[in-house]
Amino acid sequence: LAFIGICRRVCPFPHFDMQAQTVMAAFTGQFKLPCEGDMNSDTQREYEIRISAGIPHRHAHLMANRQWDYYRELVALANIEPLPPVVERLYEEVQTQRNTNLMNYKMAQYKIKNKEEFEVLEQAN
Repeated sequence: LAFIGICRRVCPFPHFDMQAQTVMAAFTGQFKLPCEGDMNSDTQREYEIRISAGIPHRHAHLMANRQWDYYRELVALANIEPLPPVVERLYEEVQTQRNTNLMNYKMAQYKIKNKEEFEVLEQAN
């Protein structure tokens, strides 16, 4: 049994893709999951880190900037392809625009040039 996409404040489609690839790698035997006790300990440790950082219990699934380290963990665990760096850069750009121009940030248009770079085709007004 696997739950995909529960986390909040993530770049959604890459998030779902990374999780689905990890689940498939586990289900097909590409890697062996840790024992239940180790997984529970890891979950508890991560939860305690979030609580000690001031994140309320009700926001335990909130990822925001933590998503990028999480994806790197999935890559290492399941030996899957990492996200291109441009995905994180573009996400951060959109978040910056959202924080500074909430009413119009969705009007901006971007083009991914390669695995590293994107360009702004149209600025949000």
